[in-house]
Amino acid sequence: MIRLIDGNVYTIEQKIDLTDLHDMLSDYFGLVLPNEFLVELLSSNINLLNEVVTGGITDTCARDDFILCITRKLGVVNWPTYGDGEKAFDEFFPIFAAAVEKIGGKVLTDEGAN
Repeated sequence: MIRLIDGNVYTIEQKIDLTDLHDMLSDYFGLVLPNEFLVELLSSNINLLNEVVTGGITDTCARDDFILCITRKLGVVNWPTYGDGEKAFDEFFPIFAAAVEKIGGKVLTDEGAN
C-alpha cells in the first residue's frame, strides 16, 4: 500500500521519490500529472511501482506500460504510435489533453514531448 502524506509518497517501509517518474512523463510525453493520480496508478500496479522504486521507469518498456495505464485510467484510446498515422495523432491529443486537465494535470505540447 502506498500513500500520499503532506506531499510525500510512502510505502509501509519507505518513502518513494517520484522525481524520475515526473521527469520521464515530462521529457517523453510532455505531461505533468498530479501525485494523487500517480499514486492511484502505482497502488493498482505493483510492476510499475517496482519500476519506480528501482529506477527502471525510464526504460522503454516501462514507459510504454505506464502511458498505457495512464490512457486506460483516463478512459481514452491508447497513445498513438508512429505507425498509426498523422490523423490518429490529430484526433488523440485534444481528447487526451482534456482528460488530463480534468484530473488537474497538464499536457505541455499538443503532441507530447516525443
